[in-house]
Amino acid sequence: MMFDVSTSERRMNCGNVAVRRLEVLRRILHRPQCLKLHLTSARADQTSVPAEQTQEFLQHLRWMLQKDVLGQDIFLLGRPGPLRRRLAMQFLELTNRELEFVSLSRDTTESDLKQRREIKSGTAIYFDQSAVRAAIHGRVLVLEGIEKAERNVLPVLNNLLENREMHLEDGRFLIPASRYDKLLKEHSLEELEKWQLVRVSEDFRVVALGIPVPRYLGNPLDPPLRSRFQARDVGIINYKSFSILLTLKPFWKVIFVGTV
Repeated sequence: MMFDVSTSERRMNCGNVAVRRLEVLRRILHRPQCLKLHLTSARADQTSVPAEQTQEFLQHLRWMLQKDVLGQDIFLLGRPGPLRRRLAMQFLELTNRELEFVSLSRDTTESDLKQRREIKSGTAIYFDQSAVRAAIHGRVLVLEGIEKAERNVLPVLNNLLENREMHLEDGRFLIPASRYDKLLKEHSLEELEKWQLVRVSEDFRVVALGIPVPRYLGNPLDPPLRSRFQARDVGIINYKSFSILLTLKPFWKVIFVGTV
């Protein structure tokens, strides 16, 4: 048995295809966040293409690992976006390190970085903040939005960055691990605690995330503070790296998530 498809039915089918294509285009234009782009190949059926797979990203990680081995603090500089933060988090995952995260703003004060005085059971007690906790426990202190902080706030970290020393409000004094271990050979632990000396872990690092000023709005870093960091320019993925990913081929697959 043979069926004859009339001209009107063929036109209706073509019209439905056109409507579906227009609907896809409308989704892309009005809700780009509902779009996920996946690369499919013979070796991997559905492998996404994150920035972590580019050579630039791996070179940034290699540079950060080198500075970590040398015991130097890091300043990642780049245009606004999540790439610098993702780079810092990937570094923490590779090195299996704990994190102390501080999002700086114009309202950030010195007590937000060192110690905060609070009332507990009718008594004023000092509580260690992110910078002090990271220094004592050997964590990585990530400072995001370093260009937003007031100029009189960040110099508090100058001595901690350069000499791994800091005087705390409760009377304790942070000293570098090498000096503390040397004193521990000459004196007992009880004496060091009586002197209120606290050991700064040799694993303590600072990773600052910022944007270039004055191209963007913000406060430029003071030269003494800027000299404490090893800076790295983190740019966006260039065309060459993206074209290398495209050579994996054979086609791109568009997937919509959520509803419109």
